[in-house]
Amino acid sequence: MKLVVDMNLSPEWLPFLRRTGWDVRHWHDIGAETAEDDEILFWARTERAVVFTQDLDFVQLLHASRAGGPSVILLRIPNEHDDRLRRYVAAIIHQAEKELDRGYS
Repeated sequence: MKLVVDMNLSPEWLPFLRRTGWDVRHWHDIGAETAEDDEILFWARTERAVVFTQDLDFVQLLHASRAGGPSVILLRIPNEHDDRLRRYVAAIIHQAEKELDRGYS
């Protein structure tokens, strides 16, 4: 599974998410830091990547587009820098991997 970590999340997520063998990239390594959310969604759809973000706009854009993908993981935790929470989130994503990958039609 491919994941793209949005600019609003720390690149420190990458090692936690890569431990499961996923292809994980931070948006700052792909495109402009000022890229609009629809540009990131387009890239993720084209690359069959799941968007990992804290930005509610992605869910709204995806819904409005009526597109079959990409899947979006919307993170809502009090402290993204807590290693215990990062491990927990990575484990949950691992459990939902098949469903996330189905975010394409």
